[in-house]
Amino acid sequence: MTGMTAYLALLDVGQPKSGDTVVISGAAGAVGSVGG
Repeated sequence: MTGMTAYLALLDVGQPKSGDTVVISGAAGAVGSVGG
């Protein structure tokens, strides 16, 4: 649930576009497992 919350927040707030680079700090946690 934590990872999905962060993912949806990234899409809604960050609005990344094709070619953008997203840095995930703490990749060993729930967010990193979704982003990796």
